[in-house]
Amino acid sequence: MADTPGLVVVGVDGSLSSRAALRHAVREATWRRAALRVVSAYEPPELWALAYGEPFPAGGSGVADAVRAETQRVIDAALGGDPDEPKTELMICPGSAGPTLVAAARDADLLVVGHRGRGYTRMPLGSVALYCVLHATCPVTVVRPGSSGDAAGADEPARAGLGGR
Repeated sequence: MADTPGLVVVGVDGSLSSRAALRHAVREATWRRAALRVVSAYEPPELWALAYGEPFPAGGSGVADAVRAETQRVIDAALGGDPDEPKTELMICPGSAGPTLVAAARDADLLVVGHRGRGYTRMPLGSVALYCVLHATCPVTVVRPGSSGDAAGADEPARAGLGGR
């Protein structure tokens, strides 16, 4: 029986936490000799228009293309041309981040998410990370940016348990 390469999935939204999660996922995928699936979810503009009662022109607005370009830029910066970089797949998906990440990680060995994205900063765990921890069928690692707050600093996986440090 031949060894099949594993899969590490990571959610990226452009925040410092997601950049730290991406760097951690690259290291994990390299160490595991696994493929890397980078997932970026976005709320379609049609939903924004409905929420605010505004008309939305047919044909889209290029939001998916803009998300793809920005996420690819973040990936390129994280990989930095390393010759040992994992095989990388980019998925841009309309929809809520939590369910999108859980679905993308259905066949994964590991799902990596940032500790806090674009929401409140004093919560112990963000809503997306919590959703993933509760619903993913694979292990989930929640990564914080370095303790200095510098995304380029050392990345720390969050410790197990929601009540402790």
